Amino acid sequence: YVYNNLGQIASDNGDYKEAINFYMASLKIAKKNQNAIFMSNALNNLGNLFLVQKDTIKALEYYNQNVENALKNDLTQQLANGYMTLGGIYRLKESNIALEHYKKAAIIVEKSNDLNSQFIIEMCLTSICFKSKSNQKYEEGFQHIKKATAIQNILKDESMLYYIHLKLGHYYYYHNQLDLAEKNYKLAEKYSKIGIDL
Repeated sequence: YVYNNLGQIASDNGDYKEAINFYMASLKIAKKNQNAIFMSNALNNLGNLFLVQKDTIKALEYYNQNVENALKNDLTQQLANGYMTLGGIYRLKESNIALEHYKKAAIIVEKSNDLNSQFIIEMCLTSICFKSKSNQKYEEGFQHIKKATAIQNILKDESMLYYIHLKLGHYYYYHNQLDLAEKNYKLAEKYSKIGIDL
């Protein structure tokens, strides 16, 4: 646990070499003690670290190991996170593979009633739909926005409104409804000041 946290601190400070050392130390201890949760945490953190450094191949290697470990040890939260992370990697270039991972994650998070993860998945599915530039896919994306909005209404998390209005702005812009697009983009800008990364 301590090595994982030290790795996170080193990563946040941009000292990636030191972060790798800490994560590897954590992974070694977790394997030795057969602690599957800490193994998954270390593997996922290593994947994140390589992804930040734009080494997608190495990131995928660790993310896939995390999924294998989570499946083998019945770690539902780590498995859902693993599928979501893999979906994120494939989202920009291989939409079909990304969809497979998001759908697997969606099943898990719905069973565990993890509304925050459900929201993230709905937003990611919206992005995939909007990438295709077809009317049918845009309407499908709009349905994902509606589901995300329903989740936001339950959680009352105003930071989620940034993502909802950003996607709605995109949806209306695509349909050349510029007044609605502008209105939603301005709302997204307003809500961007609530805990949204610059």
